[in-house]
Amino acid sequence: MSLSPPRRDRRGTKKNEPAAAIPPVRTRTLPMRRTALVRTVVWVAVAAGPLALVASCARPDAVVRTQPAPAPRAGDEKMPAADPAGYAELFLDLWLRSGSDEQSAAAQQLRTMAPSIRPPSFGKATPVVERLAAVRRVPQGGSAWSVTVAVRFKAPAKSTEAEASGAVRYFALPLVVKDAGKGPGTAQGFIVPTAPMEVAAPGAMDEPDSAYGTQLPDESDLAVTAGEFLGAYLGAEEGADRYLAPGVTLPALGGSPFEAVQ
Repeated sequence: MSLSPPRRDRRGTKKNEPAAAIPPVRTRTLPMRRTALVRTVVWVAVAAGPLALVASCARPDAVVRTQPAPAPRAGDEKMPAADPAGYAELFLDLWLRSGSDEQSAAAQQLRTMAPSIRPPSFGKATPVVERLAAVRRVPQGGSAWSVTVAVRFKAPAKSTEAEASGAVRYFALPLVVKDAGKGPGTAQGFIVPTAPMEVAAPGAMDEPDSAYGTQLPDESDLAVTAGEFLGAYLGAEEGADRYLAPGVTLPALGGSPFEAVQ
């Protein structure tokens, strides 16, 4: 049995027969829109660079506002340590004055500061303190100090010139630093472990060379001018303005006791 090739139907469409449906043509609009969108984004990014540079150059510099540091409160800082020289002067003054009367206010305050320290015993002749001055402070390592205080006592009414000239005595006072605590507002103080001890006077230091290395004759013009200026300025004579350069003023010394300058 032989197969014949299909024949093309050349019949025309009849009047009442519907035409065959034509399949729709598919378009590629979606890929074309996506490509256009990507291209637009790229151009916008390229154009945004120069525009941003121009805008940054035209914009004024921003002011950086710094916040002020908060003010320290009264209880946040640690109080500075007490001065060992001042504390030694105060303690030695109380210690010397409490020896004359154990019931005095000085003796009571001394017992408050150092209950284990006994006041001195002077006997019949009780010295009277006239002035105190710390003359030396030496750290002893760690938190210990040794302060030497010079004390000038009032000379007795019936004293000779030699007794009056030897009225200055020296005392060494040991001190130990005590920390009152670690919290805010705490201060450091001192503890006196032993009673003051009388010591020798500190050694005298070598005198430095005089700053005036040239001696002028009294009749020289410089010596005469300097003497006249000092005499006028100190009140021995009237008017020191004639010795001053233009525009230079000096405060007047009221009540000057000087009478002459040599």
